[in-house]
Amino acid sequence: FRRVLFRSGSATNTDTVYFSTVPSDTGTGVCHVFRTTNGGGNITNITGSLPDRFPRAIAVNPRKSNELFVVFSGFGTGHVYKSINSGNTWTNVTSTLPDVPFHTVMYHPTSTDTVFVGSDLGVFCSANGGSTWFAMNNGLPDGVLVFDLKYSASDNSIVAVTHGNGVYKASITNIGVAVEESPTFVSDFTQQLIGNPVHGSVLFRSEEHTPE
Repeated sequence: FRRVLFRSGSATNTDTVYFSTVPSDTGTGVCHVFRTTNGGGNITNITGSLPDRFPRAIAVNPRKSNELFVVFSGFGTGHVYKSINSGNTWTNVTSTLPDVPFHTVMYHPTSTDTVFVGSDLGVFCSANGGSTWFAMNNGLPDGVLVFDLKYSASDNSIVAVTHGNGVYKASITNIGVAVEESPTFVSDFTQQLIGNPVHGSVLFRSEEHTPE
């Protein structure tokens, strides 16, 4: 038995969907990535040269349905792979990225040569489609695990969701290819526990803070 782990659709072709499967919790087997270009009518296995490890996220170029990134957990082989032909072939673009699990990948919605990835060692960015990468960890805790990345259109910023260290936001208005141009993350949310010690129920209050 297998279970679908991640899926991602194309913004330019709603019938094009990419998804991955992994063995069930009790089963054996390998991980796979698949593609459909007709809304599920036909499904093609596009695993190809991808590593047999858990694919953690898929991102499709919002302007090109045939370009996508897949990121992988684990250690020992590549973690970030790119295809420009709908997954028929893959290129390992991990290059100088650290050998740690990667959990999420995101295209900049309006500047699609800019790609962000989240890992066990924070956030990394490429401003040239994955050819080179630089760390984007200013303001983040050391060694923070980033499990999700989202784009905030209202203020052209990126939101990083961490494991156990809260949520952070950084403006990417002037993002560039040089490390010194890397933006700085600031803590975006605080949480308050109402009622401590707890008796019967717990109420959390979350407040958003806009960076000055």
